[in-house]
Amino acid sequence: MHPHPAFHLDDRAMHEQLIEEVGFGMAFAATPGGLRVAHTPLLSTGAGKVRFHLSNRNALTPHLAGGAALLLVNGPDAYVSPRWYGEAGEVPTWNSDALRAQGQPAMAALMQQACA
Repeated sequence: MHPHPAFHLDDRAMHEQLIEEVGFGMAFAATPGGLRVAHTPLLSTGAGKVRFHLSNRNALTPHLAGGAALLLVNGPDAYVSPRWYGEAGEVPTWNSDALRAQGQPAMAALMQQACA
């Protein structure tokens, strides 16, 4: 992704729409063994927060509580030919929609029920 600020959109409604449309992303966090990633379903709360689910047995789960995490959602993408510009000397590029969200995950309380 290009880091130039001109390509960043601070539009919460657009971010929530991308999460709703894609519904899947990646959660990254640092662990004592290095960086880890887990693929996860996503749900926007509509309040600037994202819910996601990881199994208790997922290797990333124990490292999320009290730490920072990065969430990545990849949207549509496409190659753009230099011929599209209609000018000599242009180079190809790749257009993409992606959302990066960083924060401190809050672990949901787990309920245990005895099976009848």
